[in-house]
Amino acid sequence: SERLHKKTSTFMHTQSPPRFHVLPSILAVLVILVVHIVIGWQASLLISLAYSFVLPSKAYIEATLQVFSAWLILLVVSYTLAPQEVARMTETVINIIARNSAQGLGWVLPIVSLLFAALLGFLTGVVGSNLRLLVAKAPYSESGAL
Repeated sequence: SERLHKKTSTFMHTQSPPRFHVLPSILAVLVILVVHIVIGWQASLLISLAYSFVLPSKAYIEATLQVFSAWLILLVVSYTLAPQEVARMTETVINIIARNSAQGLGWVLPIVSLLFAALLGFLTGVVGSNLRLLVAKAPYSESGAL
């Protein structure tokens, strides 16, 4: 009973709420933006994957917010710089998807896009965090190979 209490109390004391890293997250959002614009959105996911690999577990929350924030910034900038063109483009895509039955639903695509960004950020964060734990628990040999 005392052994169980000792393990439980040690476990409970080592668990702390995840800490949000503000400056690294802002830097990650900026890097995601640059990579998204220069290379493509697929490559930008590697930033959140690397971020969550390097930082302690629970970084998937930050990775979710980073990808979501970067895509939100891109969306706001696009609507600010070329509102008519972006509105026309989103209406066209919605109409193609819904086979011309989605008149007036151009707002759906940006919302779905941001939800998709959050999901991608979450998933890359989970993968990065779990890869970090997997590497940390990997057996070590003299040769350095796993």
